[in-house]
This record gives sequence, C-alpha cells and structure tokens, in this order.
Amino acid sequence: PPPSAVALPDLPPSLLPVYQRAAATCHGLPWEVLAAIGWLESRHAAAHADPTTGDVTPPIMGAPLDGRNGGDRIADPTSPDGWMHAQGPMQFLPTTWARWVRLGTGRPAGPVPSIQNAWDSIFTAAAYLCQDATTLADLRAAVDAYDGSTDYYPRVIAKATE
Repeated sequence: PPPSAVALPDLPPSLLPVYQRAAATCHGLPWEVLAAIGWLESRHAAAHADPTTGDVTPPIMGAPLDGRNGGDRIADPTSPDGWMHAQGPMQFLPTTWARWVRLGTGRPAGPVPSIQNAWDSIFTAAAYLCQDATTLADLRAAVDAYDGSTDYYPRVIAKATE
C-alpha cells in the first residue's frame, strides 16, 4: 500500500521505492516495517541521502559503544576513539555490515557497497531481517534481532502502522 498521509512528511520520496524494492526481496517483510526501522535509526538519513545516488553526507555515526548507561561495551582499535559505533542510516555495526552487505538496486554498475549509502543500507537491512531466506518466518524475532531492546519491536510496529 502507499504511505499514509501521516507518513508522507517523514518519508523522503526518493527512499520510498528503495524501501519497497528491498522489502520485496523478502516475502513477508512489509516495506512499512523496513521504513519504520529507517526512521527510528536515522530519521531516513536525516535528509542527508542524495536522491540520485543514495550517498549520505555527512556520514552518520552512532554513539560510542563504551558501556555508558548500561549499554554494550565493544572496543574497536580502528576507531579514532577506540570504540565501536553503529554507522549509516540503518545503524549497522561494521561486523554485522560485513556479514550481510548488499548493493542496493538502482546503483550504477561497479560501486562497492557502502554503509553510508542509504540504498545499500536499506537492502542490507532487508537481507539481515530475512537472514538469507526468501520468506520471513517470524517478523517479531527478526525485528528483535535487529535491536535487542525490549521496546524496539513495539516502536517499529507503531511507526509502521502510522
């Protein structure tokens, strides 16, 4: 279905077809759920995704995973501050990105998938949620695996429903 009148102001027109195409790669994954994750993670790249390429400028970097506020504590010696950060519009850890990375459709031939490209990140999120299957068996389990916080799934579903 098309986005609701409530969702339209939040959803960049250039990303709607990307969410829809990416969700179509995984039967049972509603594009609205994928878009809700994109909104929760970065507000759809905070209007910094180039509508013609998907490239996000400036790069989106999450907070350091340094154990503050009871969060995860994950060191990353390659990071300037020594801590792992979720990155890009769909907020992937580099290790998760490396496992599930996909090139978004519509990209020119030859580019390397980029965590800082909205199209690549959205297609990678769909692959991660579907776990390389062609059909999503358990939407709740998939969303819970994306973000383990107890309130994430209800927030995703509320936004998707909106």
